[in-house]
Amino acid sequence: MSSFVLSRSALKIGRLSQITGALVSRPQTVQKFSSDTKLRSLCLPSNATFQRCHWCLHNHARGSQTTRHCTKFSTKLKPPNQMNYISTSAARLVRQSECRHSSRSGRKSASITSTAATEAQALPHRQTSHLHQRFIYVQTSTNRWEDIPGGVIFDVAYLDSAPGEKINPSVPLVVSLHSTPGSFYDLQPILESFVKAGCRVLAPSFPGHGYTEGVTKGYSDVFMHSTSEKAEFVRDFLANLGVEKVDLLIGQGCGCYPAMRLTAGIDTTNMFRSVAFLSPWPHRSFRAMRQKNLIPLLHDMWERPYYRTMAKAMSRLLSNTHNASTQERITLVYTLYHANFGEIGGLTVALDAQNVPRVMFFSEDDQFVESDASYELADLMGIGEDRTHRFTGQLEKGTEEQFPSCFVFDKGGQHLEDTQPGVITAVLLKLLSKVRPGFSPF
Repeated sequence: MSSFVLSRSALKIGRLSQITGALVSRPQTVQKFSSDTKLRSLCLPSNATFQRCHWCLHNHARGSQTTRHCTKFSTKLKPPNQMNYISTSAARLVRQSECRHSSRSGRKSASITSTAATEAQALPHRQTSHLHQRFIYVQTSTNRWEDIPGGVIFDVAYLDSAPGEKINPSVPLVVSLHSTPGSFYDLQPILESFVKAGCRVLAPSFPGHGYTEGVTKGYSDVFMHSTSEKAEFVRDFLANLGVEKVDLLIGQGCGCYPAMRLTAGIDTTNMFRSVAFLSPWPHRSFRAMRQKNLIPLLHDMWERPYYRTMAKAMSRLLSNTHNASTQERITLVYTLYHANFGEIGGLTVALDAQNVPRVMFFSEDDQFVESDASYELADLMGIGEDRTHRFTGQLEKGTEEQFPSCFVFDKGGQHLEDTQPGVITAVLLKLLSKVRPGFSPF
């Protein structure tokens, strides 16, 4: 597995000589050249991690995919804060994410006009004082497809509490996996508390949610959003950053599916010390899948480019997706279409057999998942009625120290990280202190 550091704009032009000349100005050097084409022509050590190319970054924003930012190459690049250009794609991503995030959570957000939005104005608001957006090239899905044995390469966006620093085994590491529709910013209310407690936090963005994209146009279409693909994507992402152990893995919504696979010991052994499930999707058909005929229809239409315009319009018929973009709705269709409930049921049983410290949170008014399915899922995980606690306004003494356990809320919806962040954070900090001796945030 390798980390490929290339400018997508330069790849589009096809000038490998310009890429080489630009890379010379960086402190890292080219490791080797291969005879393969395009993406495999420049390879770097698997343990090398980098930010995106400086000429495509401003305040860590994704630059435009056009060539206008990469027409001039120089061995002496200006610092990012001295670059004077407007990345319309970056500003648009921020606007869409702000609107979607503020409409769901009700939190105030800065207004960004469509005519005057620039990265210098928009991105500092999206960044926080503790979590910073970064990009890294990750090769994944190797040997998965017969016609693409080398896998695909993604320009992965992720949040990092200590960007540029190596992984320190002495510092507790927390990794979060977001849902669909959604983004890695959704769990920010909880992740901020872990950073303040002294933890390292990583939150990758899955493909198909507006941040992580394939380095070539076809790569994004190759990713099918299955549980095994997402789990492999997370493993490859963590390996590129040099992660060997994760103290706490947090999954939200359908992000719980790859979290189950990663902690059940199917692909990894003792890599994850504990796991938390926030509003997990269940092991059987549930409320979000009630449009059973529409989901396979949209999937098959999207597989045929001729019908994609019609599929975009019909995707608006999906329930509970009025705030989602077209890309997120199609990603939701693929996620639901490739959900293997037999596999999920087996993973929950394996998770119980592994005896991994775990905790589950869900709300009875979840618009995606009915409560009966959530109770059944908790039971399959080995969380009995004696470990299931209903939240009545305050935590009962001692309940936050029992694991495995499940916490049920009367109200809170699918996104408990927005409605109940304090309770969830308190329980997760207790879980982290249990698996990480010596860690005491209180």
